[in-house]
Amino acid sequence: MSLPRRIALVLFILSWQWKVLASSTENNISERILMTAGSPFTLIISSQDEFLMREGAVVSAILKGGSSTGEDLYYAMEANSNMELSITPQKAGAMDLEIRKAVPGMKPIVSGYYRFQIKTDGLDMTSGYAMTINKDLYKAGDQIQMTIKVRDKYQNPTQASLDSFEITARHSVSNRIYNILASESQAWDHLDVATISTIAGTFTVFCRYEGFHVHGSPFQINISPNVASVSSFRTVGDGLSIATAGISSQFTVFSFDEHGNEVSISYSNMQLNASKMFGSSFGSQFKVLTGQSSPFTIAAYDSYMNPINLNDVIFDMILVYSVAGVKDVRGTLIQVNGSSVIVYNATKAGYGRVVNCILTPGISETSVEIVPAPVCASKSQLLGSGLTLMTAGTPSKLSIVVQDSFQNDVPGETIVLREYDTSSMLYNTSLQSFSVSINQKGSFLVSYYLLLSGGLSSTYYSDRFFTTPILASTQDSQLPALSGYYGGRKRGFLKPKVSGMYTIYVNSSSPTRLYFNGMTLFDSFLPTSPLVINQQFYLATSNLYEVVIEYFYVTGVFYLELDWSGSGFDRQVVDPEQLVFLASIGDSPFSVQVLPSSVCASMSTVSGQALGVQTAGLISILYVQTKDSYGNDLNSAITNQIIVEFAIETKSAKAVRSTASYFSAGLWAFIIQNVNIAGSYNIFCSLTEVGGITAAVSSADSVATITQSLSSLSFNVSNLEIPSDWNSLNAHLTGFLQISSSLSRTFELTLLSVNDRVRIWIDNFIFVDQWDSLQSLTLQSNYTFKSTSLFYFEADYSTSTLSSGLSLRWKNALVTEGFVSITSNNLFFSYPINASPYKTTVNPSISSPTLSQAYGNELSLTTAGTLSQFAVRTRDQYGNSIDTCEYSRYFQISQAAYDYQNQSVSTSADCSISYLLTHAGRYDVDVSFLYPGSLSATYYQSLNLTSPKASLVEGVPNVNLCTRSVCSCNGVPTGSNLLRGQSFSFRYQGSIVPVLGQTYNFSLKANSIEERMRLWIDDQLLVDSWSSLASLEVRFPYTFPTTSSFYPIRVEANVRCAANYDLELQWQVGGAAFSLVPSSAFIAQGLFQGFPQNLTVNPSAACTGACLAQGMYLTLATAGAQSTFSIFINDAYGNPSPDRNLTIMSKFFGDTRVLSSDIHDGEIYGAALTEKSGLRVLNLEGLANYSESTTGVSIFRLL
Repeated sequence: MSLPRRIALVLFILSWQWKVLASSTENNISERILMTAGSPFTLIISSQDEFLMREGAVVSAILKGGSSTGEDLYYAMEANSNMELSITPQKAGAMDLEIRKAVPGMKPIVSGYYRFQIKTDGLDMTSGYAMTINKDLYKAGDQIQMTIKVRDKYQNPTQASLDSFEITARHSVSNRIYNILASESQAWDHLDVATISTIAGTFTVFCRYEGFHVHGSPFQINISPNVASVSSFRTVGDGLSIATAGISSQFTVFSFDEHGNEVSISYSNMQLNASKMFGSSFGSQFKVLTGQSSPFTIAAYDSYMNPINLNDVIFDMILVYSVAGVKDVRGTLIQVNGSSVIVYNATKAGYGRVVNCILTPGISETSVEIVPAPVCASKSQLLGSGLTLMTAGTPSKLSIVVQDSFQNDVPGETIVLREYDTSSMLYNTSLQSFSVSINQKGSFLVSYYLLLSGGLSSTYYSDRFFTTPILASTQDSQLPALSGYYGGRKRGFLKPKVSGMYTIYVNSSSPTRLYFNGMTLFDSFLPTSPLVINQQFYLATSNLYEVVIEYFYVTGVFYLELDWSGSGFDRQVVDPEQLVFLASIGDSPFSVQVLPSSVCASMSTVSGQALGVQTAGLISILYVQTKDSYGNDLNSAITNQIIVEFAIETKSAKAVRSTASYFSAGLWAFIIQNVNIAGSYNIFCSLTEVGGITAAVSSADSVATITQSLSSLSFNVSNLEIPSDWNSLNAHLTGFLQISSSLSRTFELTLLSVNDRVRIWIDNFIFVDQWDSLQSLTLQSNYTFKSTSLFYFEADYSTSTLSSGLSLRWKNALVTEGFVSITSNNLFFSYPINASPYKTTVNPSISSPTLSQAYGNELSLTTAGTLSQFAVRTRDQYGNSIDTCEYSRYFQISQAAYDYQNQSVSTSADCSISYLLTHAGRYDVDVSFLYPGSLSATYYQSLNLTSPKASLVEGVPNVNLCTRSVCSCNGVPTGSNLLRGQSFSFRYQGSIVPVLGQTYNFSLKANSIEERMRLWIDDQLLVDSWSSLASLEVRFPYTFPTTSSFYPIRVEANVRCAANYDLELQWQVGGAAFSLVPSSAFIAQGLFQGFPQNLTVNPSAACTGACLAQGMYLTLATAGAQSTFSIFINDAYGNPSPDRNLTIMSKFFGDTRVLSSDIHDGEIYGAALTEKSGLRVLNLEGLANYSESTTGVSIFRLL
């Protein structure tokens, strides 16, 4: 096809004249413009004509055909400054284009015309070629004339060579395909083809161009034998060599023309002379086919061997069956070509005799076998319970009774195809029985087919997508009586008679797909060129190869062929006898219910949140979906117990057994609770079976591990199935142990050699440990079981003496009865479910202040000015250590009238707290957890805050008792453990942290006059409506001195439950509206166990710089008189020091004296001074190793 031309011609409208840029003339263009039929081109007109700018102006173009064109093509458009006309000519030849312009009310003006040459659009296979023949009937040897008309898709004549065409013919009887070697006579628009055929018969002629049929292909040609040239004869038949009296024998004469074609000729004058006749009317056995008219010819003679015309005698023939209860069959005498022929139709297979009554009482007879008719699948039968009910994976035996259309059994081998869902299976039924199995559970519609030779089965659908069948399972070779537009699917198998390499083809007049053994070989449904795969396949005579052909029929002539080529022959139609079609058996399809097989541990699955990381004490769920060996979910509960255990890897504690409940469809749910110890765990999911335990046996002499079953916990190594070259043995025993009564048991372990070692666990807890060293060959130990359920048993046994062994027995620990063996009735095999054991981690729960610890000497005693430290060990509510310090902690040291600014606190990553105090004295120390975003809550089943029911550290996120606006007395706060409908009280407390250090307005609001409430902030009672409730809402201001500091808050209330209740705390700051105090403003506090506690801070060492001297004699003294003053001993922080080992020196004019060593009550008495009166400088200096600095300097007058 030619591409569309965007600009073929450019015109200007100038002062009523058209201009063509490519030409020098205005009205006529001498040269022709070459275009292609069917290709649009655009005429672009640019106008500068003011007249055409008027309203309603129209420009039109008329394409007038030349000698080979049809109707004129008219195009019009409104005039404007830029006009485009799109013109698509379809006829080839010379074309004239006339341009007109018109304005309403005026006569159109022809502005110019132009000459175009339109060429053809190339060849078109669907409508461009038409193949005709000059007559339908020829004789062998005649010349056959055919004509191919060559056109494009617009029916324009064009040219082509005969070499581009493939012309073949298929014989209707032999199905052979012949290539037509023809001579050619070519004209401008057609090809004359001539050929000669010497083979008689009906031929279907195919004419293809580049693989596609031309219009009119295929068509039929009848070629008859040339009767005028009979040149040879051939006779065939047993009657040429032997004949029997009373039985008409025959032979056949064939005649042929000079080309070898058989010719039908009347032989009315031909005679056969028999020299001798033998026998009588009957006397030999013969076979007839059930259900078909079985003729034979009677030749009757008199006693003198003279022929008798049976038309002149009374005649009767009866087929008498040898089978009781089967009616006799009476025959009929007819005349065929002048002979007397008896015809009878027997429908029951078996043996009988033909009795001929001629000329009473003469009777003659012969025995006869009536064989079954061809197999009829719809009359055949399938028998067996597997037609309606099966167990997954378990073969079910079916028997087949193959019968003909008259329900006679047909012996011999048959092939059955079973189909369900997308799976199919072939069964050879030489013994008339076969076994079927389906591995998937569920309800299935199962179809059974007999595979019979003779073609392919067909199913017809109402669309090309093969979704809605309208005619199904018919074996046909002709198009059914259906209207057009339907889809067809042919299906069956190819069974070659000779093994070898083959290529498979399909030949069809409609869109078609060919699938061969699941592979797509041809697909013309595709929107582009067809998919064609010419691949050779090796086909064996012992195999069947599936063939599926899908096509979509629209209308017209239809043909469909399955062809093949192979070694020694060219492409030809597949012989129908080598095709096997599917015929539905009896009542097929059958509705089959497939039940799951028995439970299989390895195929069952485990899921649920319990497989993930767990938190100590929390409840989780684990699901076990029981399945059979084929992965089918079981339909019901099983008798085998399923055990799920959480066993800590360190085996430092007994396993935690979960409780199970059955859901449906084989699904079990296990509730996991009481897993309170943090650590790494194995989750054992086991399917149990009574009868013994499993022993995995290995040796240092081999890398192999041998698994075997033990029916008792007493065994000798010599009785185990182990290789003879082993010199040592290690055995790992696993299973479950169950007791039926008496939970308290005494076990007796006996070993036979000092080289033996053993260790035993029961319920994941070490019970016997003689692994590192052997303490005794015999020992006894008691064990108390928690219940009579199954308990996991595990043991390791090792020996280097293969004559040794192990014996573990038990008895009731409460009586004096003897020890007995632990037998198979008490032992259960353990089959791991799927990938059991599963690994998981149990993390500690939330921190528990009551179980956490703060410890260290410096929590009770320290020294002023010394950096002190203590450690914190965080535990959860189950006592598990929390290794990280991710929890917020609060450490507070309080003392009456004490300045908090003189203390400092810091924490470290190793969970230690450091602090520094400089004031000596006794303090209260609080160590607690902080829980941001909540207040602690305590609920009481009384009105006066007594009888607590629940105390929650992280109780509530805010003071909003009922998040549903109001609460009914039928409801209670979450986690309160209160009784519904009864009065109660509660206390919320913690700290409030203001966003801003300024004044807030608060609102505490109740819902009912039956409620009471009070509130403290920073130990100030701000709301007191406990005795009576003056108003449902109390508003008050409160000023927070600083931002982001902790201020204690406590809210108490009670509810008499006479009406709906609520309690709500709101605040307001600035000009904002009142809103609920958010959870971010609250912090709950949980004190550690043993806190608050007392802390004593002792003064540090005496510091002379901090000592103080007081007294009047420090400034005035009398000579010779005893003078005294006091000196107060302090540490560096001003704390009075208890240290009295301090020597004080005085210096007068460089003279140093010891004033006194008598220190009591913090005072030092100085000695008398006898120096002359006057002003003196007194230096006091401490000489104890505390300081070398001057203690004090005083200017005083000595009198």
